[in-house]
Amino acid sequence: MTRVRNTSLTVLITVLVMAVVTATTAAAASARPASSPPRHALNLHHVKWGNVAIPGQLCRVKGLIRLNRGQARIRHSGFGPLEVSTSGPAYGNLGGGQQVAALQVWCSNQGGTAAGQLAEGLIVFSGAGGKLHSLGTLTPQYRPRSAPHIPFITVKSIRAERIVTNEFWYASSDADCCPSGRAGTTWHWNGRSFKPGRTTVIRS
Repeated sequence: MTRVRNTSLTVLITVLVMAVVTATTAAAASARPASSPPRHALNLHHVKWGNVAIPGQLCRVKGLIRLNRGQARIRHSGFGPLEVSTSGPAYGNLGGGQQVAALQVWCSNQGGTAAGQLAEGLIVFSGAGGKLHSLGTLTPQYRPRSAPHIPFITVKSIRAERIVTNEFWYASSDADCCPSGRAGTTWHWNGRSFKPGRTTVIRS
């Protein structure tokens, strides 16, 4: 009789312990935050490019530059007071389904003429993960020492792991409006950053 009682008591305790463990495990599982599903890429064609924030390095500005209708006025920079303006962007696919947009950015003094242009480049953006972020800045790679004006670049094509740019540079006799020189550079994307390849002078 004692053995039966002891056995029944042991079974009862085991059942109670298992019930407590099961309840605790279930509670912990329900309290654990559910993993977030991967976010879809941002549709770059829906971005209001005139009001985005762009990296300030090209214009020698610390931090970000917030655009308003594609422009910004900066009081302090490595160049002094600036007028920042943008155009574009050009869209393309870097491969692997990664859509990008290259926004042309000009950094000028506040004189309002082409002679006051101080820097220019293409800031490449991605919408991977559902959030707009910069992949890097492409800048002109060819400039003769005698050039009276900064060169500038535009996008020729965007394809798998590379962006091909056209470069427009100034000869010593060129007016500010009209660069006569042409060059081309292929920028290679390695998954983390862009690296310029060989620059070819097309017309001098």
